[in-house]
Amino acid sequence: MALPFECPKLGVSVNINDDGSFAARLDAAIQRSNGHSAPSGQVIEHERSEIAEPPTFPPLARRRF
Repeated sequence: MALPFECPKLGVSVNINDDGSFAARLDAAIQRSNGHSAPSGQVIEHERSEIAEPPTFPPLARRRF
């Protein structure tokens, strides 16, 4: 028997106002997306720093839960 969190369920709900046809909405969305470009931001220069070794942990067989 599987626990509830081992096999999650997916649920989706959508609310759409029926103001027109799907094709009209799709065309409007395409027009809106064509007008936008990628956001223009500043590039931040960064120098790589050395990272210390990550901590080691005991094997899982020895850990208490």
